[in-house]
Amino acid sequence: MSKRTGRPTKRTTEVIARILDGLTAGTPMTIICQPDDMPCTSTVYEWMGTDEALSGQVARARDLSGKRF
Repeated sequence: MSKRTGRPTKRTTEVIARILDGLTAGTPMTIICQPDDMPCTSTVYEWMGTDEALSGQVARARDLSGKRF
């Protein structure tokens, strides 16, 4: 059995919800990802590149932000 190495992932349902809530409110991804307890922007884009559902959620959140104003 192999052990996983490296840092534990910051990808949790809470972190994803914070990202989507921020995007829906119109907050840029770079601002959302600034706190130390959040993943860096490039990590979120990597997640999106490998997770079509997450990519769609981000697109919808951004679309909703544009409709709020």
